[in-house]
Amino acid sequence: MKINVRDHLLFHRKAKKLSLFSILILCAVIILPLTGVSAVTGSEIAADGTYSSNAAKVKRFNYNPLITITVKDGKIAAFNVNADMTNKRNQRYMKRAGDHFEKALLGKPASQDSVAAVDSVSHATLSSNAARDSGKAALAAAPKAQGGGSDPNPPAQNDNFVITSGNHLQSIYMNNKAAMESASSWEFKIETIFIGSSNAGDPNFSIPKALQRMSGDASRPGGTEITPYRYKSGNHGLIFRSGTKTTVENFTFGKDNTFGSVDLHVKNGAKVHFKNCILKNQLSVEDGAEVVLENCTVMGSIDYKTANIVFKNVTLTDPSGGIGLNIPSNILRQATAGRYYNHNFSLPVTLNKGSQTAALDTFRVETSIEGLNIGKNKTENNHATITVTGTPSKAEYNARILVTFKYNNAQDTGFGFAIPYYLSVRQAPIRTITYDLNGGKLEGNMGIIRLRAAEGSIIRLPKAPVRDGYTFDYWKGSRYNPGDSYRVTGDHTFTAQWKEKHTTRNQENDQTKTKPDNSQKTAKKIHAPGTGDTTLTMFWSALLSVAIATALSVIRRKIKNAIK
Repeated sequence: MKINVRDHLLFHRKAKKLSLFSILILCAVIILPLTGVSAVTGSEIAADGTYSSNAAKVKRFNYNPLITITVKDGKIAAFNVNADMTNKRNQRYMKRAGDHFEKALLGKPASQDSVAAVDSVSHATLSSNAARDSGKAALAAAPKAQGGGSDPNPPAQNDNFVITSGNHLQSIYMNNKAAMESASSWEFKIETIFIGSSNAGDPNFSIPKALQRMSGDASRPGGTEITPYRYKSGNHGLIFRSGTKTTVENFTFGKDNTFGSVDLHVKNGAKVHFKNCILKNQLSVEDGAEVVLENCTVMGSIDYKTANIVFKNVTLTDPSGGIGLNIPSNILRQATAGRYYNHNFSLPVTLNKGSQTAALDTFRVETSIEGLNIGKNKTENNHATITVTGTPSKAEYNARILVTFKYNNAQDTGFGFAIPYYLSVRQAPIRTITYDLNGGKLEGNMGIIRLRAAEGSIIRLPKAPVRDGYTFDYWKGSRYNPGDSYRVTGDHTFTAQWKEKHTTRNQENDQTKTKPDNSQKTAKKIHAPGTGDTTLTMFWSALLSVAIATALSVIRRKIKNAIK
């Protein structure tokens, strides 16, 4: 068989390349098991460490957020987002997505499947998609945990303590104290649980400081109900001690007309977020504590003085449910010190059937914010409108406006609301005001003068500067006169405008005047008089001639008479 030399060479080269590729594949197969390092796939757990990725782009906004995941003991310990620092809107949306992912993933197995299972957060869908994809990419690049890729620390009881049986909280706690105190989350999968006991010294239950989340059965209307112990009448308390930072969701804190009620006590320094809860009795909040009520119904009283209580879609109602007031939020739009503020909000009060005769006897609004005026208006349909206007004089955080309602004052069925609204007054930004003297002088200063003033404040422009040979006209930027008022809205420059002086010279006193030469003087001497001058001269000459002739005539007569 005849073989072309060129074809033979090509065949040889291909065979050589194929053999080299096969060797590389074989080496990889041999080396990887020895090193124990491989990329993490779907459900595999990443080794402990910190991993980052910005592989995914936020569509439409064209930036790649950096996602950093920290893995400890095979679980996600942190999920951090570094958004587009040049764009505040991107930062805001990405922070919303990042907070959502971190809350959903903390304590979960460090796998791509864990990240993939987190749903997008509303109003930040594109950011959520990018966070999810970059998070998966970060874990995909991480080495796999030792031990075959399964979770080295499967979910244990001390991560999420689940209560599926029993009906008395104190008893369950005493029997599982170590596990419940070390747990970061308690999950109740029962309909009802009691608090208190027959022991007179044990009516209350204190939440451990380590507890971050306490959730009831979300599948039941009202969640899990916590009720007072039947065999020990009186009020029983659930206590959140100082230093506690807990989210409490899907519970009804009950009230029994026979055996008492469950009160909630939030101590100074505690932070508690109630979500999807029904509060039938008192919520007591000490000064220095922080409470958030979100998607909650409050039937009892709220006892507070200066503590911060934030409402997010909260319904306040009387125990019978006859009177209701829904508050979407009690955080008002931010104001700026020194800047005029105008804001109004409404309080729609609902009177259910059977309570149509309820009378709004007290409607009062109070505030201590300096510079603000409060107006209020009550309509026939029980809606109230609050108007806040004025110029706050100083910066304050969460300054309070207290709105008080009371119905049926004269009756035993009277019911009232005392609602704190919060208005934060920020310090106005400091702006630079520049005066360009444009060659002039102002109170001994020349060139450029710079002053600092708060945005929103009103300043007066200085007096007119001076400049040799010029008269000050106006301040340019736009056009202002000395002493005019100007409201500071940002950095601004005023430039002095000048008019050159124009003077009329007196020639007799002008030492720089040029003397006329002789030809000019001669020209003035021989300059012919005008027509008027000639007529006057002829008149006087004729008159003189007549006078002389008359005199001579008189003299001749006298001589002639003398001779006779």
